Amino acid sequence: MSDLEKAAAIRPSLSEAQVVELVGRLYGLKVSEVKPLLSYMDQNFHVLVCETQECGDHGKSYVLKVLNTDDSQDADLVEVQTRVMMFLNQKGFPTTTPITTIDDKIMSLETISCGEEHKNYMVRLLTYLPGTQLLGISADPQILYKIGRTLGQIHKALTEFKHPNIESLRRDSDNWNLSNIHQLHKYLFAVKNTSNRQIVEQIIQQFMKKILPNINNFHKNLNSAISTFLSNCDDHQLSQLTRFYRDRLEQAIEEGVEGVSLMV
Repeated sequence: MSDLEKAAAIRPSLSEAQVVELVGRLYGLKVSEVKPLLSYMDQNFHVLVCETQECGDHGKSYVLKVLNTDDSQDADLVEVQTRVMMFLNQKGFPTTTPITTIDDKIMSLETISCGEEHKNYMVRLLTYLPGTQLLGISADPQILYKIGRTLGQIHKALTEFKHPNIESLRRDSDNWNLSNIHQLHKYLFAVKNTSNRQIVEQIIQQFMKKILPNINNFHKNLNSAISTFLSNCDDHQLSQLTRFYRDRLEQAIEEGVEGVSLMV
C-alpha cells in the first residue's frame, strides 16, 4: 500500500451532520455552520456556534479536529501535543488551545459510523485563530526574520516543558521525523521541477554524508539532527532550501494538500 493509499484508508470521513452531533453531545454547543478545512491524514472543520439557543448571529468559532485512525490509537502522543499547545499559550504565544468536553476532558476517543463499519477517532475542539497564512504574504527579509525569531522563542520556551509522556513525541521511524531525511529518496519523483529536484538531491546527499554516519553521537532532542544539518549549510544552500520549501508548500496548499506527504 502506498503512502497516499494508506492516508486515504485511515483518514476520517465525517459528514457535517456527524460534526454537529459530536459538538453538541461532547461540548454542549449548538452549531450554526460547518466549514471543511484543508487537511491531509486528519479531518478538520471550522465550526461556528450560536451564543444563544435561539441561534441568531454567529457567536464563536472553533476548529474540530478528528485524528486519523492510526494516531487516534496513541492517546499519550495526542495528550502531549495538546499540552504543548496549552503550555505555549500560557507563555504568551498565540496558539490554539483545547475546549474541554462537558465532562472536563481535553480530548475524547469516539466510535463513529463510517458506512458499513465503525472506527475509533480521537476528537478535539480547539480555539480558532483568525489570521493570514504565510502563503498569502510576501516573504520579505523582515517576515522571515520574524518567523525565525518566533521559532527561536518557541524552542527556548519548550526547554521548560515537562510531561511524563514526552518521549511519545520521538517517532523515530516516521517519515515526518526530520532525522529521516535520507529516506526521502523514494519520494523524489513527486518533485517535478528539475531544478528543485536537484536541490533536494543535494540536501539528501549532504545529510547522508555529514549527518547520518554520526547521528548517534549527537545530543538527542527533538530538533538536534536537523539543527546540526542546517548549521553545516552555507548561505546559498540555506537560501535554496528556504525558497524550495516555500514553493512546495504553496503548491501543496493550492493542490489541496493531498500530496503533502510526498513533499515533506
